[in-house]
Amino acid sequence: MAILRNTLENIYPKQKDTQVAMKTEKYFRKLNKRIKPFALFTNSSIIWILLPLSISLSNFLIKGHIDMQLPYSLSYPWDPHSSKINFILTYLIQAWESVFSGVIIGNVEMLLFGILTQCWMHLDFISRRIESFRPSCVEDNDIQFIISIVKHHKKTLDVIRNVNQCFAVPILSNVVLSSVCLATFAIQLLVLDFKMILPLISCLGIFVGQLWLLCYFGNEIYESSERISSACYNHPWYIAGPRYRKCILILMIRSQKTAVIQPLTFEPANRELFMSLVMNSYRLYCALSNFLDQ
Repeated sequence: MAILRNTLENIYPKQKDTQVAMKTEKYFRKLNKRIKPFALFTNSSIIWILLPLSISLSNFLIKGHIDMQLPYSLSYPWDPHSSKINFILTYLIQAWESVFSGVIIGNVEMLLFGILTQCWMHLDFISRRIESFRPSCVEDNDIQFIISIVKHHKKTLDVIRNVNQCFAVPILSNVVLSSVCLATFAIQLLVLDFKMILPLISCLGIFVGQLWLLCYFGNEIYESSERISSACYNHPWYIAGPRYRKCILILMIRSQKTAVIQPLTFEPANRELFMSLVMNSYRLYCALSNFLDQ
């Protein structure tokens, strides 16, 4: 993680004109626009805390007694319902666990999406620089340009490789849990009562949001990486010297192996993976619903 942080710090534009050229504000707005709904669902874990309180309050107003209901059914060394003190203590523990887990999940995912947005920004900037460059008669200047491009491209690929290493387990758990929860939550919506629909929808939004954002940013990185090869071919390389042509050919060959965000044992994260997981979740939902009917 320290290597990843240092690499990101080194390639992030420090000068204002470079930030304008890389369109940092544009990509920040894109990131902010897409993670706001996810952050809303992540913070909706408060629903699990307030739901038992609201049910108990409604029972007290209607029936005249309070039901000691907990947000989650967990095992403890003590009996939460043996006394009011044990119940309040257990309730506070579960409330803290719910808020803490929501904060941890949200921060880890937003850190990941922020890093992926920066990789997307750098890859797009590299392709734009190549497309707008016109080789001159001075071959040394052309070589210096292509060297800076290769270094920038290598550092960006190093960041993506480190992301796949550092976030391998979170990305894998994200993909697996999201695909399974898509089916199981749909089943629970059918068999549970109406009062559990709102909490289940909030959890479903968290898992689906994680999966969609991962596949969205992974798809953008994949397409941006592919555009570098097209930019190398489309810019006027034919008017440059032989050394520059050789360097641009090497960069083109290298960029044809596209950068991807790939969960362990899964395909690269893109729109195709998202649709495949949704379809598999629907098949699992159909199998589980048929099993319940029998």
